[in-house]
Amino acid sequence: MDDFKRWTITRRDTEYENPWIRVDHSEVIAPTGADGIYGSVHFKNLAIGIFPIDEDGFTWIVGQTRFVFDAYSWELPQGGGLRGEPPVDTAQRELSEECNLAAADFIPLFENLQVSNCITDEIGHAFIAHGLSAKAGTPDETEELTVRRIPVRHLMEMIEAGEVRDMFTVMMVARACQLAAMGKLPEDIARHFRF
Repeated sequence: MDDFKRWTITRRDTEYENPWIRVDHSEVIAPTGADGIYGSVHFKNLAIGIFPIDEDGFTWIVGQTRFVFDAYSWELPQGGGLRGEPPVDTAQRELSEECNLAAADFIPLFENLQVSNCITDEIGHAFIAHGLSAKAGTPDETEELTVRRIPVRHLMEMIEAGEVRDMFTVMMVARACQLAAMGKLPEDIARHFRF
């Protein structure tokens, strides 16, 4: 829709900034004409997710303590990629760093997805990684990771049971299920999503 009403920013101040994010406070005029304020978070990197699937229908999940919730989280491999770098390059690097794997093929699950568009401008890209082989990698120095190889079906059961609460992981699994149901994944991958 090209003729939508836009927000007008009358003043913007950066309240906080680090190498990964910038937090802005803006004084605005809403599309309705009302004056208001808006807080927003700018992400300097892209969010990149990887759903590795091997020929036997297994995937790899990564466990780590997440700072914001001070809780342990099981999730598919993911990380941040420079906005000028091809997302698939970041996916290959993160797969190696977190799971000691490389992939011969990457199938896009989604591109340029607005991860939380009410407060952030974070953009997400995700891939199914297929044709897997061993490739040693080194996790980030702040990450203490536990890696598990589990059946894809078990990951879906973990999501259903509330054991996986990471929204990016849930989005990747849901999108893979959708593509499989629509016949848009190669048969050797799609068969792992049939019950």
